[in-house]
Amino acid sequence: MICSIESTIIVILVLLTMSDNHCSNNSNNSQINYLTDRLSNLILLDIISKIDNNVDMICFFMTCKRLYHTIRLQSYKNIKFKELTQYPFVRIQPFIPSFKQISQHTLSHKLVLINQGNIFSKYKGIENIHILKDDGDNQFDSGGEESEQIQRVIISIKDSQLDPSLKIPSSTHSLIIQTNRHIDAPPLKYIPPSVKHVIMMCEQFKCDDKEDFIVPDTVESLSLHATTMNVRANTIVKLPNTLKSLGWGRRSNGPFISLDQFKFHTFTSMTSLTINFKDFGVVASVGSVGGGVLPPNLTFLDLSFMDIIPPSSLFKPLASSLTNLRLTSPHRFKNLYGQFIDLGPLNNLTNLYLFCCGSVKLPVYPSSIVQLDAYGGTFDYIPKSLESFQIESDLLLELYKSNPTPLPSTLTYLWITDYVHRSVPLPTGIIPHGVTSLDISIDPTKYGVLEGLIPTSVKTLDLKISHFGQTDLTGLIPSSVETLHLCCNITPDLLSFIPTSVKSFDLRQANFIHGHDGKNIKYENLSFIFPNHIETLKWYSDEIKSVTYSDSITSLSIKTTNFKTQNGKNIYSLSKNDNNNCNNNNNGVMLPKNIKKLTWMIGTTKEKNMCIRLDDIINLTNIEELEIQIDYTTLSTFSIRRFDGNNSRVLIVDNQSLFGGFIIQPTSQSPSPFYLHSLTIDHRCPFWRRFIINISKNV
Repeated sequence: MICSIESTIIVILVLLTMSDNHCSNNSNNSQINYLTDRLSNLILLDIISKIDNNVDMICFFMTCKRLYHTIRLQSYKNIKFKELTQYPFVRIQPFIPSFKQISQHTLSHKLVLINQGNIFSKYKGIENIHILKDDGDNQFDSGGEESEQIQRVIISIKDSQLDPSLKIPSSTHSLIIQTNRHIDAPPLKYIPPSVKHVIMMCEQFKCDDKEDFIVPDTVESLSLHATTMNVRANTIVKLPNTLKSLGWGRRSNGPFISLDQFKFHTFTSMTSLTINFKDFGVVASVGSVGGGVLPPNLTFLDLSFMDIIPPSSLFKPLASSLTNLRLTSPHRFKNLYGQFIDLGPLNNLTNLYLFCCGSVKLPVYPSSIVQLDAYGGTFDYIPKSLESFQIESDLLLELYKSNPTPLPSTLTYLWITDYVHRSVPLPTGIIPHGVTSLDISIDPTKYGVLEGLIPTSVKTLDLKISHFGQTDLTGLIPSSVETLHLCCNITPDLLSFIPTSVKSFDLRQANFIHGHDGKNIKYENLSFIFPNHIETLKWYSDEIKSVTYSDSITSLSIKTTNFKTQNGKNIYSLSKNDNNNCNNNNNGVMLPKNIKKLTWMIGTTKEKNMCIRLDDIINLTNIEELEIQIDYTTLSTFSIRRFDGNNSRVLIVDNQSLFGGFIIQPTSQSPSPFYLHSLTIDHRCPFWRRFIINISKNV
């Protein structure tokens, strides 16, 4: 049994040494390769598969060069880097050529066909991007070994129609079609038998009177997303009876299509259905949906409707099969108030999502529902079997008045939403002991006693304090809480109310509470010293100037708004930021030495030309994992590996693209700065300037 990756690497290195020694001492020239002869490739590949970090994989290969050489020659197609989402197709030189074959194989199961070059900016994660000629020629080799490895094809076209003679690799398993125009049915004649999953996204889907819409019998799942649908009443939609999943016209604007056109009663293999009653208004308007209209063996149903409540007869045939139900209706249809949606027959329902204005009659008591998310509308009772529950505070209090008992003791997750920010006081004891994750909004001034409101079983707490000003939170947060997300008005004594049990702390300034915008508060006069029990800290306040981070913090998330402009570039730097990124008691080092992971939020989505200083992070911190964000959107995630004490050789690799290399710094006390460029919201591959050496020269 393999105990750890590190110990296994040591074993491999020993085998390599034994192999080298044996070769040098063997006078008969009969060499024994301990790596390939005594340690099977299956074991080696199993070891490699357990390395879940791409940079660790690179370092592993660099350490075991002979291993890498052997594996690359014999089994390179079995080695894959994990979850690549970008590919630096423009800047090949900063890439890692020694690992090019492996990384290409990681991406080679995808193929993108486009008709305009400017579309490919959407597909940074896929290497095989081919431009379609005007005459429909694919411009890619439809034969050969590489083509037969293609499993997923994305067709993205603009201002043109699909060519019916389009050739798709016969190994294709999934097909995605995207167009900003309409798709004429039938568009699926060119689908090879290997395709099991089809997704079509377009502005308009059209079926005329001349041809029916026929889906090949080999397709197992079909999803059609269209802004509008134009399907004639006499058009027959022929789907394979073996179809397992269907998503049809969700959020479209009509005109309507009849459910009878699908003949759903024959689809005994279908278990998942997403459908919109506005698309099927002929039946919905009559209100005569009968038993057997929907597939009889559905386990998942996502049903959207407009101004007509689905009749109870729609659900009766699903009584024994349906376990997951989503009901959605726009809130603007006020005429749904007072109408009942009868879910009584669904005795096996376990998951229910309600986003509608009607009144829902839940399955006969006691029900088996374990997850209930309710947004708008009402329902008749709270199931005692609930484990996860999301409900508006007004509805919760209304149900509590009719039955003043605590929520079910089976609850482990509870989210009490407060969209209108009234923060109506909750009865003491309504939240049961046993809830481990709680999301709640509270105005402490409306409670006489805070202690006991939140049970001591809660370990993860998302707390919003809807009161502006100095507030006493004594006793509110129990000592059981380990992960705390706190949104409130930040006051000087706030940290004194945080129990020592909290290890992960996310603190955010409430920007708007009960008519106060906080503009008159002098945050620059506040001084924060984070306590020693916090290990993970998210701290996005811009206003507070004086902050001291504790040595216990290993992961830090911060925000920088200050920058300087030079040569048209907005340059962000930790050392140049005089806000909350400083660390007052750290002897000139920007961050405590124990912080290994930094999430750095910079700039805004409107900025097109910005960069950050990397030398500050390398030389003045011990950061090993760096994540760059803009407005909570991740741009790049870098792994940093230092090879000596003076940081003269540093390996930096972007985990999303494997772009990277060695940065060589002079040993002088004032190393020259270097900058990370191409930080944009469209996920272009980043690059840096100065002292970059291609990693291939060092492997």
